[in-house]
Order: sequence, then C-alpha cells, then structure tokens
Amino acid sequence: MALKVCLTLLVVLFMKLQHLRAEGNRSLTWFEDLELEEQLKILNKQFVKSVQVEAGHVFDCIEINKQPALDHPLLKDHKIQMKPTILPDPNGVLDKASSDTGSRTTLKSINCPKGTVPIRRTRKEDLIRAKALVEERFTDISADIPRPGQHLAIVRSKLDNGEFEQFHGTEALMNVIRPGVTEDGQSSSSLIWVERGTIAVGDVDQVIAGWTVDPVLYGDDKTHFVTFWKTIAGGRKTGGCFNLLCPGFVQVDHDYPVDQVPFSDVSVYDGPQIERKFSIYQDHNNNWWVELDSIKIGYWPNEIFPRLYVGADHVGWGGLTRVSKDGILSPPMGFGNLPDGFYRRSGYFQHIKVFNALHEPVQPYGKIDTFVDTRSCYQIKNEGFTRDRGYVFTYGGPGGQCG
Repeated sequence: MALKVCLTLLVVLFMKLQHLRAEGNRSLTWFEDLELEEQLKILNKQFVKSVQVEAGHVFDCIEINKQPALDHPLLKDHKIQMKPTILPDPNGVLDKASSDTGSRTTLKSINCPKGTVPIRRTRKEDLIRAKALVEERFTDISADIPRPGQHLAIVRSKLDNGEFEQFHGTEALMNVIRPGVTEDGQSSSSLIWVERGTIAVGDVDQVIAGWTVDPVLYGDDKTHFVTFWKTIAGGRKTGGCFNLLCPGFVQVDHDYPVDQVPFSDVSVYDGPQIERKFSIYQDHNNNWWVELDSIKIGYWPNEIFPRLYVGADHVGWGGLTRVSKDGILSPPMGFGNLPDGFYRRSGYFQHIKVFNALHEPVQPYGKIDTFVDTRSCYQIKNEGFTRDRGYVFTYGGPGGQCG
C-alpha cells in the first residue's frame, strides 16, 4: 500500500514538473508557480454572470468595486470615477470619418448587468506569456534605437520646455487592419501613446492603446483592441502590463471590456476601410482615460504614475512589429506594402489631435519628427495637416528579413 502511494505521488510530481516545463518553453520553479496561483486568485474574482465568447475566452461580470484594479497597493482607498471630468471630443472627430474611405461598425458587447464590469478570466498560461511579453512588446516604442527584433514606423512629438507645458492626451482615427502574422512570436500593431520621462535614463511612465495582431498574447491571429501601461524607475520596471493582466486599470463600462474580443470587421486592401477612433486623455482629476470610438472604457488612476500624473512630455502614433521567435522574419505592417499615397492601400492615422493645457484636443504641436528604423521594410508618408483629414500620415511595409 505504501509503495502504491509513493508511486502515485511520483507520477503526480512528474506530471507537475512536465506541466511547468511546458509553459513558456522553460521550467518554472515551485515558488514561481505558487506566485502565479496567488496572482490568479487576485485577478479572478467572484462573478455575478459569465459569458463565453469566441476563441474560448470567458468574461466574468464582477461587481465594479471588487474588480482587480483595486488590489493595486496604491489604490486601496481609490474611489472609482464613473466618467471623465472633461468632454474629449467637442468638435466631433467621430463625425469626420472620410466618406470615400471609412466606416464604423458596432462593437461586440458582453452585456454585463449594471453595477458590474466585464473582466476576462485569466488563465495561468496567460500570465506566463504576458510576463515575457512585457519585457519585449512595446518596451522601447519611443527609443531612437529600438530593441532588437522590434521595428518602428512612427510620428512623434516631444516637448522640451520642462514643467511649463504638458500634453494631456492624444487621439487619432485609424483604419483597422489584419496584417498577416504567420510566424511564431510575431506581432504587428498600430498604436497611440503618451509618456513622461526618459527611457535612456531609465525613468519613464507610459500608456499605450491601439490595435494589434498578436497570437502569443491573444491566442489567435485576429485583430484586437489592446492597451498597455508601464512605470520604470532607476532602469527597473516597477509596474505595468497588458490590458487587465495586473491590477491598475479601472474598467467602468459594463458592456465593452478593455480586453476586447476580436474586431468583427477589418479593412480590405483597396476596398472598404473600417475606422476606429482611439483616444488617451487626462481629465482634471489627473486620471488617464481610454476611449474606443465614443465608448469610455475606463482609466488608469493617477496614483499609479510617479511622473505621468502631471501630464506627458511625449506623444506618438504609428506602427510597430515584432520579429519571429527565431529572430529572422518580421511580419507585415499595415496592409503589407509601402505607402503609395492611396488611403485604401495603406495603414493610416488621420484627424490626429493632442490635448493641450486646457485639456482640449488641438492640432499636434511641439517638436514633431518621423522615425523609421528600417526603410527597406517599412515606411511612412507624413502629409502633415490637410483640410479634409486633419493631421494625417500613411504607413506600412512588407517586413521580411529586417535585421
């Protein structure tokens, strides 16, 4: 009997070790596995209702005051704010979608009851993948020398006047595309962001929103809404994650989660273009809100940012790709071709605005420059301000062996 029990325990131990090695293609220690279990307990709360969507993802409807965001040590006494203190789009950017190129469709709703918010149920493999991704995805999006394997085609603006003026957000109308991401480890994204600090020094706060095709993060090759935040101090990451994979982001909309199900419609090359307005802006409470079209999905509280709570000194827009796991092939950006002046054949950002000291959306200002690290693979055609499309640029490229 004792021998049978011992053999059973050995089999269980062997299976456990095999499971730990299988996750992320590396071995996890018992301590790391225990940490993940504890993190899952924090993220996966008791729910009122659950909804299963495509790709097998489950969204739990959780009481708004019991959501994972409030487990952040700096948010223990945070009072949830249900709407921003400013009107982010007084001039109707959403009504300015170009009739010859763009249209919008209804987003998929989780339809949680009032008083609850949709939170995607987190699995252990999600945490393992996300931990690795935080170190390599979006990490140096504003750096002049991108991280190895990362390629940028971006427009950015920086303020050099210290504390006298800040950016309080940015927004842009983008066409939503599904680049062909076929190799293991690849991703292709189109993003807007705000940040404060200096990456070279190792002190920076950053908030990002946009769309991405990232099979490692989402488990499919479809186009998803994505958010990301981070804080770095003394060269060491002190906080941050994708979407809701750590406490911090406060979800307030009860229908549309920040960790969206895939976009139901995407743009067609040389055909109909599907547009979305992406917004990140700071209200008078210094909280950083994210909107998709006119939906106020939620916000990052100012308490979690040691620098960004006073405003941003850097904003940016553009495309980012990540090389395959073997380090050889980079995926397409946008439609996979270099911009040729035709909006139906390029990725584009139009009606780009920044939020000024009065928290009003205005034309981009500051030191604006265009940065492309590998022009043989990706390019930008920056048209600047136009009468019909506001500040606009097109971008894209085939990728390939980009170094």
